Amino acid sequence: MLKTLLGRKLFVVELAVHSLGLWLFLPTLACDGIITAGAEKEWQSLFSEVLVPGYTAFRGLDYSADAGVVIFSYQLPADADPATSIPLLRQQIESRKPCYSVFRETTYELQMRCLTNTYGVGGFDEYRVLVDPAGRSVTVMAGGFDSRVEIEDYPVFEKIFLRRAGS
Repeated sequence: MLKTLLGRKLFVVELAVHSLGLWLFLPTLACDGIITAGAEKEWQSLFSEVLVPGYTAFRGLDYSADAGVVIFSYQLPADADPATSIPLLRQQIESRKPCYSVFRETTYELQMRCLTNTYGVGGFDEYRVLVDPAGRSVTVMAGGFDSRVEIEDYPVFEKIFLRRAGS
């Protein structure tokens, strides 16, 4: 099975061990929990709408191949005003992904969702962005929460994201 994340393929191979009733998801972009340089490059391409032009120091922080969630960070360019980053990213997402609408927005936080009904449970795809003005960094979580279990587990992903963002 090729799982889809935010309308794009996330190259996940599904292996089924039917005798044990166990489903094991193995990502082809990273192995053994290590986020490779190749995976980071792929994420930069897949999620370009949440990258401030001129960004530096992109770093993959975490992922769940099963749930289709990635968390990454990057540094703002030297000439970028952290306070203008959220409006810029909102415009980029709206222009490239018209399905997304603002769920929450503050000066340094953006949460945009695209409602989905893949499994009949009223799920959503989401971009969650936090800007740290003092550290001049941006942390992003991108994911598809389209099953009952993923929706129920959202607080767990949110906690990991906030910890990774230093909040």
